[in-house]
Amino acid sequence: MKQKLETSQRSYQIFVSVTMSDKTRAGYIRDLNKFLAFTKVADYDTLAKLGVDTIQEFLEDYIAELKRRNISSIRTRLAGPELFFDMNKKLYYKKILHRLLPKNDNVMGGNTAYTNEDITKMLSSTFKPRTKAIIHLLASTGIRPGAFDDPPLQMKHLQKIEDCQSIKIYDGSKESYFAFLTPECVEVFNDYFESRKLNGEKLTPESYVFHTYNTKTKLNEYLSSGGVTGILKKLIKKAGISRIRINHKTYDKAIAYGFRKRFNTILKLNNEINSNIVEKILGHRNGLDGHYFTPTREECFKEFKKAITDLIIDPTKRQEVEIESQQKKITQLSQRDDTIQELAKQVEEIKNQQFEAQKTIAHAIVEGTVADLEEYMARGGKFPDSELAVVIKSELDDRLYEQLKKLEKATGKKYKVDTKKIGISKETWKEYEEKLGED
Repeated sequence: MKQKLETSQRSYQIFVSVTMSDKTRAGYIRDLNKFLAFTKVADYDTLAKLGVDTIQEFLEDYIAELKRRNISSIRTRLAGPELFFDMNKKLYYKKILHRLLPKNDNVMGGNTAYTNEDITKMLSSTFKPRTKAIIHLLASTGIRPGAFDDPPLQMKHLQKIEDCQSIKIYDGSKESYFAFLTPECVEVFNDYFESRKLNGEKLTPESYVFHTYNTKTKLNEYLSSGGVTGILKKLIKKAGISRIRINHKTYDKAIAYGFRKRFNTILKLNNEINSNIVEKILGHRNGLDGHYFTPTREECFKEFKKAITDLIIDPTKRQEVEIESQQKKITQLSQRDDTIQELAKQVEEIKNQQFEAQKTIAHAIVEGTVADLEEYMARGGKFPDSELAVVIKSELDDRLYEQLKKLEKATGKKYKVDTKKIGISKETWKEYEEKLGED
């Protein structure tokens, strides 16, 4: 008969007092209890009173046993016992222990992403709205399995943003971040929620996004990460997803992380997306940027939007989004063209007004007298030097040279005639100079 451990003992209470999530704490407790069972020590307090050599010997033997059983996660299995001894101020030789761990030279599993074809097969192999919603959430966000229940996802974690939704992951912890649902995923979620309403459930902000089906023992409890993995494992087998075995335990496509690999690849291959924000959307703590770079939900969504088309699974919906995106661009370009044309029209009107004013002045100069010009300038009028030749070309005659000299004398300025602008050759202008001579 399995002995019931006394959790009120001081050594245990110190061990579980470490600040961590409930899920992480449960994992440490599980690993500690497995180690305690291996040692055959009676209880926690007895374990905490062992000497250095005994503790070291137990830990070394435990590693050897795990290696003999070909356990791949030995370092993880040691985390619980090591934390217990650390919190109870017990000495042991950690460096020696870690040198006994097997080298990680084997080819790692889970390096291959699911394809759109793989995910389509999964969706075609189930009629359950909840399962479809799980698949779409993983494909749209790339979240880790632990995000489903650490803490459990609730309706209050979902917020509308344009035609998508954001979802708060690891809410209430320093690891929290925003992930986003594509329009395709939102549609599947709405179908799932509607099916629950039809079954008599009243959804509130506190309702779980994914719940267990009603049973005699549990009514509408949240779906755990283990439950999600179990659902996916059965579905992958039913859908006939091709996976290559890497070793005795892993495959090239991980059950849940195959979605995360796909999401990561799509976003990082898009050169238009800010790579630092990709790390945030993936829930990574990226060096110093993880502490000091804190983009808003809206800033993260702005980058996520650039990948929506590639994240959509259904080719028909993907085409619809592409068409809509192109239509928006066309509309924006059309609006910009209209604005440019309106501005060009306004500029042309201003030019016409300036030309008419200048033409009037030029006509007065050619047909009038120097006195007229002096009167105009006395009132504050100005005459642009560079445009004189263009403005008065319609008034061009044998008197032009003479009038220009009068203008120079009246204004104290020297005018340079641009023969190209008034449409005559330099030779013709020289003829004016020779014909009229200098004043």
